[in-house]
Amino acid sequence: MTASSILFILHCMIEVMPISKARYIELLFVGTPGQPEGPVNLQSWLLDNNSLLFSSDSVYLEFGDCLSALLPGTLILIYDDANAHPGISPLNDGTPNDLGVYQIPLSSSCLIKKTGIYFSGEQGAVVEEQDWEKILPMSRSGDAVQLRDSLRALRFAVNWAGEAFLEYSGPQVANVELQGENAPNSIALVEKVCEEDGDAGYELSFLGTPGQSNSDNNSFFIERVAGGVTTQNFEIFCLENTPVIGGANSGGVIQIELIGGIAPYFVEWSGSNGNSGSASLDASGVYFIEDLQTGEYNISVLYSRGCSKTCTSFISHKEIVSLCEGDCITIGENAGNQDHCYFWEL
Repeated sequence: MTASSILFILHCMIEVMPISKARYIELLFVGTPGQPEGPVNLQSWLLDNNSLLFSSDSVYLEFGDCLSALLPGTLILIYDDANAHPGISPLNDGTPNDLGVYQIPLSSSCLIKKTGIYFSGEQGAVVEEQDWEKILPMSRSGDAVQLRDSLRALRFAVNWAGEAFLEYSGPQVANVELQGENAPNSIALVEKVCEEDGDAGYELSFLGTPGQSNSDNNSFFIERVAGGVTTQNFEIFCLENTPVIGGANSGGVIQIELIGGIAPYFVEWSGSNGNSGSASLDASGVYFIEDLQTGEYNISVLYSRGCSKTCTSFISHKEIVSLCEGDCITIGENAGNQDHCYFWEL
C-alpha cells in the first residue's frame, strides 16, 4: 500500500446558523486500491489549514495512534468542542459508532497539535493549543484544508479563495469560493486518485452530507458512498479450454482468471447446447469450470460491488485414434480417396 493510493472525500463544514458558532470538518475515508476493504493506518498524517504556499504560520494537527486502523467507509468527524453543534453529542466521542462515524473533539489526544515547518522535515513542537481559530478556521484568503501523508506529501487540499499556483495545481487541489452568508453548510469535493501506472479505478459521484453525526441521514449518506465506490479495475479472462474426448458426452473444461474486484464473486456460465451452471468464489485467481459438453459458452462474473464482466469460450470434440505403423487415416471431404490418406510412421 502506498500513501498516494488512498482516497478521501473531504467535507469542509462551515456552519452559518446564528444559534451557534459550531465548526467541524468531516473526512470520509473510502479505500485503498489492492485492498479496498482492509484497514489503513493514518497515524502521523497531517490536517492543516495554512496557505498552500506558506505553511508555517499556525498550528497543525497530526493524527495519533487512535487513527491507525480505519476501515473504508468510516466518516471522521472532527469538531470544535468549545463551540459544539447542537446535533453533536460528546457521548459518542471515541471509536466509530454504529453509523460508521468516528467522532473526535478538537481537544482529543487523538489529535496532536504541533507547530513548526513540517515540510522541511523538522518535527514540530507539541503544543496545548485548543483554539479552533488558530488551527482550522479556513477563513483567510489562501487558507487551505490540507491532508498530508506521514511523509508530509500533499494528498488533498481545498483552497479557500481561489489561490492557485502552478506547483499546487494538480488534481489533488480544488479551489472553492463561498458567497458570504449564503454559503452552504457543507462543501463536498470528490477526488479521483491515479497511480503512477494509470487510473487506480476509484470513482465517486458528487454526494452531499447533512453534516450532522449520529443521524439516519448520515448513515444513509455513508451507505451511498460505500455503494458508489468502484474498486480496482476488474477483469475476467477465458484462458484455455479442454475438449470433450472420445465418445463422452461431457468432460470439457474452461479455465478462467479473475483479476481485481472484491470477493465474493458469482460465476455463471451457459452453453449453446443448454448446458449451464453457477458457482460462488471467495477469492480472485484461476477457476476451472468442469464437466462441460461441446459448444460455445458465455461466462459472466458478478462481484460484490454489483459490477460484472463476461468472456466466451468454445468446447470442441476431440477424437482419439490409435494408429499403428502403416495404418492409414483419411482426412477431409475426400476421406474415401486413398490419395488423401495420411500414413502414421513410428
